[in-house]
Formats: sequence, structure tokens, C-alpha cells
Amino acid sequence: MTIGHRCVGSWRRPCALGESRYRCGALPAHPWHTLMEDLVVAVVAPLGRFLLTAAASAGLVKALSDGRGGAALRRTAVSTAKVGIRASRAAEVGVEKLRLSTGDVVAQAHAELGEPAPVPRTPSAEHSHDHDH
Repeated sequence: MTIGHRCVGSWRRPCALGESRYRCGALPAHPWHTLMEDLVVAVVAPLGRFLLTAAASAGLVKALSDGRGGAALRRTAVSTAKVGIRASRAAEVGVEKLRLSTGDVVAQAHAELGEPAPVPRTPSAEHSHDHDH
């Protein structure tokens, strides 16, 4: 599953060469981490955008129908931006908690099998492909 694959150095830019997530270093020690993050991004983010758009549209229609004009539009735009900022922060916290709890589960499973848990991958200084980070 490659929904939203991004290199560790810059999560906004995709891997230029399309290398596997393991080789690129974008995948943590276990594939479940990325799978859960991909599911959150694929399901929660579009739903949040839809709800924010609906709320903003309702606010604009109400402001225009009340005859409050440009000042009301600006207040509505600022309020919508504040809600968006709060929602994105909450989503980031949720994804990080999910990633950490998934890592704990994987580490416990390895411990119960009597194996050492794999060390999470970190970006190395010598990256194997050429693109901006």
C-alpha cells in the first residue's frame, strides 16, 4: 500500500525515484505503522475537509442572509481558519499517538516471541537517491 508515501526528510515531497519505502527510509521498523497512518490519512483527512467546508459554507450563507456584509465574511474566514488549525493539530497528535501505540504493540509481540524488537529506521546521512530534502 503506497497511499501518501513520503521520504522521511520531507514528508511533503514524494520520493523522486519511487524507491521502496524500506530502502528510502520512509517506512518505520514494521509495515503496520505506515498502514495505520495511511488509513488515517485516507479516511480522516477527507472527512475533516468535508466537515470544515460544510461549516464554512453554512457560516457564509448565514452571514450574507443577515446582511452583515464584508466584516462578517472576514470574521467567518478567520474562525474557519482557526478551526482548521486546531483540527490539523489534533489530527497530528492523533496520528503520532497511533504510531507510538502501534510500535508498542509490535515491540511487545517481538518480546513475547523472544526476539529483539527491530530498531526504528532513521534517515541516514548517506541517502541512496538524489532529490531535495
